[in-house]
Amino acid sequence: MSSDPSILVSEDVHKSAVIIGDDISCIIWLDANVNTNERRSAEQKLASIVKHFEKFQDKEQCQKYIEEQSEKDRLVMIVSGQLGKEIVPSVHNLQQVMSIYVYCMNKEINKQWASRFIKVKGVVVQLDELISRITIDHNIQKMMKEPLPTTNVTAHADTGKRGNVVDDEILKLAKNEIICALRLEKHEIKDTIINDLLENGRQALSKYKDEFAPKVYTAAINENDGQLMTSLKKYFEQQWKIKYGSSNQWFISLLEEYKDAVNYDSVLKRTAEYGHKYFKDCPILSIVLQLLFEVQPKVEAAILVNEQSCVFDQDTQISWKFSGIGKLRVIWFFKGQPLPINDRLQVTDTDDGASTLTIRQAEFDDEGVYTVQAINAFGIAEAQTTLKIDCIKPHINVNLDTTLIVAKGATLTLKVIASGAPKPHYVWMIGNDEIVPLWSH
Repeated sequence: MSSDPSILVSEDVHKSAVIIGDDISCIIWLDANVNTNERRSAEQKLASIVKHFEKFQDKEQCQKYIEEQSEKDRLVMIVSGQLGKEIVPSVHNLQQVMSIYVYCMNKEINKQWASRFIKVKGVVVQLDELISRITIDHNIQKMMKEPLPTTNVTAHADTGKRGNVVDDEILKLAKNEIICALRLEKHEIKDTIINDLLENGRQALSKYKDEFAPKVYTAAINENDGQLMTSLKKYFEQQWKIKYGSSNQWFISLLEEYKDAVNYDSVLKRTAEYGHKYFKDCPILSIVLQLLFEVQPKVEAAILVNEQSCVFDQDTQISWKFSGIGKLRVIWFFKGQPLPINDRLQVTDTDDGASTLTIRQAEFDDEGVYTVQAINAFGIAEAQTTLKIDCIKPHINVNLDTTLIVAKGATLTLKVIASGAPKPHYVWMIGNDEIVPLWSH
């Protein structure tokens, strides 16, 4: 796979979302108890993207109609929960079926069977949500077919600035909040720092560490819910709406629809942290994909920090598993520095996203915090393990005889065997005095 992030997005989206860049030929609505008013309302609201609707109450007739259509057609299906469960397995793999939406009364029950089919784009219970999902997916398909030219984005951004004073004021307010959070009101390189932050996110702040009072810098770089991050998120969110949404109403609709989703705040936080680093040449596409899918790396564990221990001089392993779109690049650190790989410290990565650090014959110097990062074109996921090296108290396995009788002048051999970690050091004594071997002189 190419390392070019823009190519990476395109390849993986086709795998994950089955997005096809052709127009919709027909919307097929299958429901034994279809509400005529609802169907008529949907037809009116979707008229801008499709002109042809077919309505069915019988599963067999619906399936026959679908099978008779050309493979070059692009059919979108709306199915009820029960009839969808019966017909989807039969038509899912047909080339002409582009996407399927389950419109039902019980979302949780129908998601159980629908989640097995990749062409099922959504299980919804509200008509407005159904129409919104179909419209948004259609616009994403158009965007995949014809990526938005940079010149158009610039033109629309300029139009938005001229035409919407309120938008400009929100950007200015967020920018002033950032300046106040960093105490930059009278700083001589204020503009340089702010422009860098608004392009590259909070991570750019590390280049200017010496420009801030220690308390201000520590708070700004570490507080994920502090004033700086809050203001950066506000700025980038407003910038999305002005720069990319002024001529793409569907994009504004998507932002509103996903505003309360967990993924929405995650995407904003990542943008505030890294700026446009993970948007590359397709910013709208990058935002959409990050909102719709788990494209950034994710740690497959309930907690991101753990502790483990091993006995001195024994082998041990630290393992974490990640998921995310594209091939992940995994990097290990020890005490904040890149981990040196050698014969004793080895890393093994597997295709299922697992990365394992093997430490052979653990030493006391191996004790500390190990950090592992998984990176793809959209972001970074991080996990930590604190390793403790344990000792084993010496234990005498073969002891001395309590009483020995030996002839004067004879050779006496005494033997004791002990175990422990680290390996015990022996000291022989007679009475309270240490016996010094003759060969030590």
